[in-house]
Amino acid sequence: MSGRQRRRDKLGRKTHSSGTRKIRSLFGIVVEGETEKRYFDMDYFHEPSVKVMVNPGKPNDPPALARAADALIEELKRGGELRSGDQMWVVLDADDWADAQLEEVFRWSRERSEKGDRGVGLCIPQFEYWLLLHFEDGRGVGTKSEVLHRLERYLPGYRKNVPMSFSETDIKTAISRARSRVPEEFVSLAELDATVGRGTASTTVHFLVERLVHSLNDARARPH
Repeated sequence: MSGRQRRRDKLGRKTHSSGTRKIRSLFGIVVEGETEKRYFDMDYFHEPSVKVMVNPGKPNDPPALARAADALIEELKRGGELRSGDQMWVVLDADDWADAQLEEVFRWSRERSEKGDRGVGLCIPQFEYWLLLHFEDGRGVGTKSEVLHRLERYLPGYRKNVPMSFSETDIKTAISRARSRVPEEFVSLAELDATVGRGTASTTVHFLVERLVHSLNDARARPH
């Protein structure tokens, strides 16, 4: 098969060689659970020239998520879909994972720190805190029960499998609120602890979403 011919990967998806790729930017996101997947599968993130691949990790412990991200990278390389500048992220909750397990994901990200094309979207204590920031600043919450109780003010009867729909304004507001607490990315769990701590809720997901919003807006502003 010619390098310019269309191919299919092991999941049956159509792929193109790097010479004929139709999209401008690609985001590979390996997530811990269904809530995260539903968020990044929202209609807002659908744009023909920005490819968002959401790949749930199974099993979903932090080292396994890093391995799943590596496997996705290799799959994209084999399909000729990966280009310089494409982003690969792992999104996970702090949960009750051991520090050594969480640090494995930061180590995975640091392998490409000079390129800036890998990142960690860590949510403390859970991804629902990021959802909460779409509605309010999330002050005074720290535990899972506190986060869920507050979120139910805005999403009564909230369940993890409910469809999600947020506007760009909602998303940008959440980014701003998250950035006010965590203004810069961290390269290690120790650095995060020293600067922000894990005593109250926080997240680094906004660094990924901010990149996504920028790419989407750039693509939508250009003639197709």
